Amino acid sequence: MTNFIARVLVVLTGFVLISGSLADDRLAIPAVAAGNPNAPTKIEFYLSPTCPMCAATFRNTVLPLLGQAIKGDQLFVLIGIMPRSEADVNFARVLACVPQEQLLPFMTHWYFYRRTGEPQLDKLLQMGKEHGIYGTTVEQCTSNRNDVAFLGFNQLVFVQQGIRQTPAIFINKKHVQDVFYLWQLEELLPKIAARSEKE
Repeated sequence: MTNFIARVLVVLTGFVLISGSLADDRLAIPAVAAGNPNAPTKIEFYLSPTCPMCAATFRNTVLPLLGQAIKGDQLFVLIGIMPRSEADVNFARVLACVPQEQLLPFMTHWYFYRRTGEPQLDKLLQMGKEHGIYGTTVEQCTSNRNDVAFLGFNQLVFVQQGIRQTPAIFINKKHVQDVFYLWQLEELLPKIAARSEKE
């Protein structure tokens, strides 16, 4: 119980710290206050840009499991990529524009191209268009319809919409130290399910 309270406090601190960081209200971030019974469970997953298959696996397998585990409770899930280069940032932006059904083919295509050397932006956009991205430029992948936003500290965070009717928020990792990684999922899910049953 103590750990849960500590996590709630960390989340609340994160909301305060980022309240002035977003350029507009397009993400419709809900207010979360102490004692709010609708305060969400928040989980962050940080994926390496060197493992593009991880994001596809996350969207196709992990998100449905999380949705089932919390049994309808609110859940904020964030996927973060720590960009090592401009190419990684561009990849993350375009990735957010690719429709879900085209995610795995696009990432497979890009993964094998990436192994041939430093990727070119025009090639990235060409591949994205082949797989149905919404935008025609990298900048358009940060439009309102794609729910992508840049925060400070040289970090890109974005949410992949895998759970229906779930609001999304963006928090910088520097503000929230409690990060769950994919390999901790087996340990995490029973805890979430048990807490949902008690509540």
